[in-house]
Parts: sequence; C-alpha cells; structure tokens
Amino acid sequence: MSDAERPDEQIDQEVAYLRATPVEELLGNHLFVLLQLGALRLSETPPQLEAAQLVIDVVGAMLTAGDTRLGE
Repeated sequence: MSDAERPDEQIDQEVAYLRATPVEELLGNHLFVLLQLGALRLSETPPQLEAAQLVIDVVGAMLTAGDTRLGE
C-alpha cells in the first residue's frame, strides 16, 4: 500500500473486487486454499491428521451445500 493510499480506499477496492467477482469463483478460490491447507497438514512430520480431517470435512460440507450451484 502506498503512502497516498488510505486504508478506506483499500477497503473500497476490496469491496469492489468482491462485488465484481462471481460468487462461484470466490468460493472456488477458497476451496482451493482449503485443499492446499489440508495437504500441508498431511505433509507435516508427523502428519496433523485431525487438522487435515477438519479441513476435508469443511470442504465436503461446502461442496454438499453448494451442489451444482458451484459449477464445474
């Protein structure tokens, strides 16, 4: 953030981005990040199985709730 850019302007830009971006795209990005998080927890030594299972369960719930509305 530049010195000239106020926090209010940054918030306005973020809100404009959220309004302009299709919900399906935003949710898809979040699902991707969650899957990366689950993989990261599984790759730790020792694997963080409970944390990974929570992520997997949340992704599953999101997919079930979104059903066909999430697109492909």
